Order: sequence, then C-alpha cells, then structure tokens
Amino acid sequence: MTLFLTLLLFFCQFFIGFGVLVRLKFVESSPKLLTAGLSMILGMGISSLGVFVEELVRIPLSLTSILIVNLLLLIAVSFPFSNTFFSIKEYFSNPLKGIKPYGVVTLTVVLFFMFISAWLAFYSPVLSVDAIAGPDLVAKYALEQGTMASSVFYDLEGNLGNQPFYAPYITLMQIQFRAVGNPFGQVWIPVMALAFIGVLYAKMRSQTHGVIAGFLTIAFIMIPEMFFYTTSLLTDYSNAVFFGCAVFMVMDYVNTKELKYLILTSILMGFACFTRIDTIVLAGLGILSTGLYMISKKQNPFTFQKALLSMGSVFIASFLFFFLWNVLYISAYLPVKPSAEDQLYITLFDFGKVMKNISEINEKLVFDTLYFAYSIPIFGMWLLLNIVIKRSFQPLLLLLWIASIYIGFVLILGMFPSAVIDWTIKRGFFKFFPLLYFFIASSQLSKWLDSKISSWEAK
Repeated sequence: MTLFLTLLLFFCQFFIGFGVLVRLKFVESSPKLLTAGLSMILGMGISSLGVFVEELVRIPLSLTSILIVNLLLLIAVSFPFSNTFFSIKEYFSNPLKGIKPYGVVTLTVVLFFMFISAWLAFYSPVLSVDAIAGPDLVAKYALEQGTMASSVFYDLEGNLGNQPFYAPYITLMQIQFRAVGNPFGQVWIPVMALAFIGVLYAKMRSQTHGVIAGFLTIAFIMIPEMFFYTTSLLTDYSNAVFFGCAVFMVMDYVNTKELKYLILTSILMGFACFTRIDTIVLAGLGILSTGLYMISKKQNPFTFQKALLSMGSVFIASFLFFFLWNVLYISAYLPVKPSAEDQLYITLFDFGKVMKNISEINEKLVFDTLYFAYSIPIFGMWLLLNIVIKRSFQPLLLLLWIASIYIGFVLILGMFPSAVIDWTIKRGFFKFFPLLYFFIASSQLSKWLDSKISSWEAK
C-alpha cells in the first residue's frame, strides 16, 4: 500500500506541474525532457503549497486531506480536460524519438548514480542533525497532531535551535511522504534531483552538442558535496533546484519576451525563497542585475517601464512566498517565535569583516577542491579561454547572476550571525553549479566545439 500511495503522490505532483505547463503553452514548444523535469519540480512545489494552505485554513493534516488537496490541484490545473488529455497524448507519443548513442551513455550514468541516491534515501534514516531537530521532527508531530503548529514547540521549548523555523518546503514534503507510509519520508529528494538533472541536460543540450552536454551533466552529478545532498534532508539542494530553474526561465524570458517564461520565473523564484530564507537577498540582487541588463543590451532591449514591471513582478512574487512563512505563519500561527536577535546582524557595514569574509570564501570554497572537486577552477579556465579565444563574455546575463550570488553571500555573512562559511555558505554554493555548467555549455567556445563535432559526425 505504501508503494501505491507513494506512486500516486508522485503521479499527482507530476501532472499538477504538467497541467500548469499546458496552461502556459509551454509543452508544445519545449523539449520533452525539459517538460518532464520541470513538471515534476513545479508539481512538487505547488503540492507543498497546497498542503501549506490546508495548514493556514486549519484543516487537519492527514493522509486523507493530503491526497484530497493533491487531487483537487490536479483537477484544477487540468481543466479544460480535453486540452490536457490531448497534450498528454501528444507528449507521450514517440518518447524515444531523437535519442542518440551518446544520450544513452549519459542516461545510463545518470540512472546509476540516482539509483544509489534513491536506495540510500529509502533505506537510510534521516541523518542530518539539522533535519532531525528541525523539519523532520516538525513533520512527525504534524502528522500525529494534525498541524505544523504542534506541541513540539512547547515540549522542547528552550531546547530548540532555529532549525524548526526555517525549512517550510522540506517540512511540507516530509509531511506528505511520511503520511503515505514512507518510514523516513525523504524518498522525494532523489526524484527531485533526477528531475533537475533532466532540466539541466535539456537546457545544455539546447545550446551545444549532446556529447558536451552529457559530459557536463555527468561532471555535475559527480560534484562530491552536491551528490551527498541528493540523499540528505536539508533545504539546500531543493533551494538550488528552484533557483537554477528560475534563472533558466528568466534567461528565456529576456531572450524571447514571452510571458510564459516570466510567469514561470516568478513561481520558481518564489519557491526558491520559500525553501531558504536568505535566498531573498540573492534573488533581489539577481533581479536587479537582470533589469539593468534588459534595458542596456544592444539587441532588442526592453523599455525601462517593461523591465521595471517584469522584474518587479518577479521580486514581488519572491517576497510574497518569503512573507507567507517567515512573517505570516511564524507570527500568527506558531506558539513559539525564533529570537530576532539570532536572525539579524548588528554591524552590517564593517569593511574589515567584509574583506575577511571574501578571503575565507575564496580560500575555503572557491580555490579548495575538497567539497566541489574542480568545478570552479574548470569554469574559471573556460571563462578565460572563452574571453581570450572567442573575445566573448556571453551569455553575459548568466555571469551577472553568478556574480550576484557571490556578492549576496558576502552580504549574508554580514547580516545573519548564524550564517557561517563552513555550513551556510558552503551549502548555499550549490546554486552556483547549475549556472556554471550551463555557462560552459552556452559559451561561444562550446558552440565552436559543437560545430567541429557535428562536422566530424557528418563525414
């Protein structure tokens, strides 16, 4: 029964996301793999939000109510049903069309690593101290008492850190997958990771040859610290997934000016801010840099008014998601509040501390290969070669987002006393790597290699 209910929940989440993409007319114009991955990711986010709305209106959380809200969401996004059923039929026709031998190799390697991740997530208990004393604990009490605002906050008052207060998304996902009978709940993490790997590969494949995209995808999976987090119940991988997808969509919006990409950017960045509190800082910087890029780019620039309206809407959506949990729910629903003194830093503009933070970030994370192997040095070398050989910084918007993340982390270290390089910033670095590898795939140097490989294939 647990297997059936787990598959039913995944089914609902996938087609909730698929239904949204159908409504936005995204499916017919996008690669199937991109649609599949984005459907799962979007559906998981919307499903968690549906359960959160249950909590807000004080409907008791239970297996029945969770399944009902997912089914209602599925029905809502699938209407009118004739259009959705037609899109599903078209989508699943010829699923293997266009697969090349190098695609099979990439798929085999990806599935091998993801099998390991799924096996560990299913059979291993929750091991992270932050999760045990935070989201997983809140999820257990929520299912026992029918509410996230449970007695856990009274029973352990004075012994709780900030862990129960900062991870709404993974808490809501744990509630759902524990409710359907999974003993440790966390089986959804490798599924989300697999969906994102599909999105990343599809986006890179749209920019360069499949051999290059496959190599970069495998390199991404093998980042040591990130792979570990495909089995670990912490906010950081989920946060990187939503954030990365949002950046991909905002780039598509800037390139095409199509509304569907702006809507998806707003939703996905909103979920990124819902998963991790400090993301609102990074989102704000990235949105600002995108707006400036939109009005200053040489080809087909945006008017100031349109750039302000579009990027303003993305930030408002992001702030709304941030507000729902961090202000509304914590203030109005939870019986115990986190200490404000533990959340904000007093001396933000200390130049000496800023320089020290930059030095430590570079020493411990940028130039050290312990956690992220050679991903950052490879990106740096590729960027340099792209500039020297091809005289190009393109895609420049992607570099602006990468720079915004780095600057944001420096600011975060000066704003939150609980933020430390060895944990907070190290895990926050996950947001870099999808963008770094996508930049490599999208660069002029990769396009040159693409042409050489394609010419060789044609012989």
